[in-house]
Amino acid sequence: MSANSGSKFRTAGSIYPQYSVEEFKIDLLPKILKPYTREGIRIKNIFYRSSELSYLINKREVKYTVKFDIDDISYIYIKKPDSPEYVKVMASSPSYEVLRGINQFTYNLLVKSLREEGKVKRGKLLSDEHLLQAKEKLQKDIEAKYKKGRKVRQQASRMNLEVELKQTVPVKNKTTYEEILESARKAFKEV
Repeated sequence: MSANSGSKFRTAGSIYPQYSVEEFKIDLLPKILKPYTREGIRIKNIFYRSSELSYLINKREVKYTVKFDIDDISYIYIKKPDSPEYVKVMASSPSYEVLRGINQFTYNLLVKSLREEGKVKRGKLLSDEHLLQAKEKLQKDIEAKYKKGRKVRQQASRMNLEVELKQTVPVKNKTTYEEILESARKAFKEV
């Protein structure tokens, strides 16, 4: 095996690009074309923005390649127009801290529950408070139903939720050792 250039190596007559783990992960993510506006990039009512990329603000007709991870919607990757590299951009509304670790499935369930309660209308942005309240309510609902059915356990697994089960041990009779000994003595004296 002979080394060619810094970014490629040759094996058995073929040239393969040499990737880091992060580059490989980014290459496998789904991509879409989106404009970068003053608010940033909007994907499913989540805005992603970075001050580092403010020079990309342009008309809606100019679109950039965006890669997103459905297993963690708190960030996206934007391809710079002047280079082949991608830049990681965090969510700005709702904030990155609220969305961290939430996958697309969970986010859709949270939005659905907020719409059913009438707190959010279609096409409107979610506030951090609404999202945190819906997340807490969903967590409580799943914990309450977790032991009852397989579907709820599958849903919790798909949502990456850690459910704490509280085992209740039924207390039959709170008799002490002394009470048992006393009743045995009475029974022995009667015989």
